[in-house]
Amino acid sequence: MALLTTTISFAQAPPAYAPSLGNAASFAVFGGGGGVTNQGANTILHGSLGTTSVSTTITGFKDGITGTPYTTAAGANNGDVKGGIFSDVPAPGDAVSFAFASKTFADINTAYLAISPATQPGGIDPNNNGELGGLTLTPGVYKSVTFKITNTDLTLDAKGDPNAVWVFQTTAALTVGNTVSARSVIMTGGGLARNVYWYVGSGAVINGAGGGIMSGNIISSAAITTSTAGLAAQTVINGRILCLNAGVTLVNTTVNACDTWTGVSSNIWSTATNWSRGSVPIASEEVLIPNVLTTKPVVSSTTSSLFNLTIYSGSALTVTSTLQIGGFINNLGNAFDANNGTITMNGVGTVTKNGVDPQVIPASTFTNSNTVQNLIISNPANDSLGGNINVSNLFTLSNGLLKTGNNILIIGNNATTSGASNVRYVDGNLRKVGNQAFTFPIGNLGKYAPITISAPSTVTDHFTASYSFSNPNNSSYLTTSLGSGLNKVSSTEFWLLNRTNGTSNVDVTLSFDIARSGGVSSLADLRVAGWNGSQWLNQGNTNTTGNAGNNASGTIKSNAALAAFGPFTLGSSTVNNTLPVNLFSFTAQQQNSNIALGWQTTNEVNTSHFNIQRSVDGVNFKTIGKVATKGGGAYGYNDDLTSVIPQPASVLYRLQVVDNDGSFTYSKIVALSLNSKLQTLNLYPNPVKETLFVQLNSAKAEKITLQVIDMQGKVLQQQTAQIGLGNVSLTINATAFAKGTYTLLVKGSETMLQKQFVKE
Repeated sequence: MALLTTTISFAQAPPAYAPSLGNAASFAVFGGGGGVTNQGANTILHGSLGTTSVSTTITGFKDGITGTPYTTAAGANNGDVKGGIFSDVPAPGDAVSFAFASKTFADINTAYLAISPATQPGGIDPNNNGELGGLTLTPGVYKSVTFKITNTDLTLDAKGDPNAVWVFQTTAALTVGNTVSARSVIMTGGGLARNVYWYVGSGAVINGAGGGIMSGNIISSAAITTSTAGLAAQTVINGRILCLNAGVTLVNTTVNACDTWTGVSSNIWSTATNWSRGSVPIASEEVLIPNVLTTKPVVSSTTSSLFNLTIYSGSALTVTSTLQIGGFINNLGNAFDANNGTITMNGVGTVTKNGVDPQVIPASTFTNSNTVQNLIISNPANDSLGGNINVSNLFTLSNGLLKTGNNILIIGNNATTSGASNVRYVDGNLRKVGNQAFTFPIGNLGKYAPITISAPSTVTDHFTASYSFSNPNNSSYLTTSLGSGLNKVSSTEFWLLNRTNGTSNVDVTLSFDIARSGGVSSLADLRVAGWNGSQWLNQGNTNTTGNAGNNASGTIKSNAALAAFGPFTLGSSTVNNTLPVNLFSFTAQQQNSNIALGWQTTNEVNTSHFNIQRSVDGVNFKTIGKVATKGGGAYGYNDDLTSVIPQPASVLYRLQVVDNDGSFTYSKIVALSLNSKLQTLNLYPNPVKETLFVQLNSAKAEKITLQVIDMQGKVLQQQTAQIGLGNVSLTINATAFAKGTYTLLVKGSETMLQKQFVKE
């Protein structure tokens, strides 16, 4: 049996979540209202520099794009800013520059609040004195009145998780090193500096002795200083220095925020000398394409990779081969040309308080009406659309879903799709343009449900489809309103297929699968049903493929080319196809020594009876009663526990729904604690994609067992753990679970708790 990944600590840091940096992601240093001063001859900023103050508050720098110096003293240092400088007037600051700086300031303030103790509470002080030097810390939220790294270096260990996030919170000061010795923050175990955030209240001093390597994004309300004037040792910041209400002072400091395009050698992306760091970006790096005065980059002949991508206004990026993007796209230039290239969205998402957020392809990312030649979705955390997007050649589902929301994925004339499956599909609106027959690779809530049309008559015609794994009644498509030739229709799913341009009539082919469509016992009686605005009409059955019975799956095609479109679902001309029983509630309540069970159903066709099953150990279920069906409505059953010896501390119940042909399905499991020592159970995020956090409150120290149970009652994973009195935090690695609904059962010596969660 596979083991559940479990982490227990009574002083465990709560999980940390990464904020959105917005425009600030392209900045190496931001000086808020106090400006930025450079006091070293060798300061280099890989990224942009900005302030909401006047340009004269930026001293000792030159704009690496224009070569313009920002200095007020003859012979002052000229720190090199690779991504450009943004400030208010007087020149070289201007209104456009100030507007961009102001938006960046707002984004920094939003990020500051997102990592604050108010938003991410419960941080711990691992040493109880604010000293982090000499520690090795796993991901989480850490909080102290002040933080310092002075004894020796701090190590941050991601334990193999490149998505791991650390948040450090101090309402006072952050001090790294001192005037004698520099200290470093070292990333190990696959951890990345971009995922480290420092929330600072009253200012930060980084390595006053010069030198050292600081990791993370420092966001402070007050002033930030690196090194000391007159010292030659180079201080390195792998991250960003972002100040809200004061200024920043740098001395011989390299800030590695973004690998920044310079284009000094050519327009070829893969030429190392075209990049500010002297190396071509790799998959883990953030990239900035500023408005350089030389050449604009072209990705050609090789596959290139990056994490986050920012394109400034006035700049451009052209892709004629393949560009793999692991993070976000912030296109401020509206000149991202992928009409002859391939874009692969292959990130793992960003950990937020709501789970793992998908990558987003924003509106107007690409030129030519947001068109890309080939688009590959290869992100286990899923991708989503911020606007409509066109694919002119090939759309590939390699890993994860594409969620379109209210937007549309548009597959062009002669373009094709590949790779769809139960875990790879489009969730939302998909449009096909052209005169080719097409299968829409769509689904919803873990169910892949393709729908197919025959070839339209003209190349400009298009059809738009989506799928909903839900009761049509919920959308006012009444399953009781049936036209001639229909005995019933499905109560669990429907498609929306609309002709959105042209006049072509097409055949419609629906798919069915027992996991989502319910029982199909007679292919001959199965029908395509279409909603006409007031009732479901019989659209016939000219051909079926696949199997009926307990492993039912296949397709059904309409009688002829249809001229009317809208909602479609599966129907049956007779009672032979059960389609699903809709069980929408199941409860258990203790009444002295009796347990009152109640459930409610609709759409009972060809259903024989319900077996009531009980478990006192969380593993073995025994049938304790039988209730005949009555066509739908409310049911009840009382379980007398006096005959159960010894008396259990907890019991679990489920229903076995048995059809006339002997096939059956199970309801969800409900648990009832009769003498609770385990008092609360909370799960988050829910739905979950990767890591499920479990929070318990126990009235006693004891050994507990955790079980993950599927909807068929099978125990998929199990692990024991020794817990103490009070609050306990655990984690479950849910990555290997298939998409669907599960029950987490936690069993103590005297009680059991259970809660359902959904794997996306």
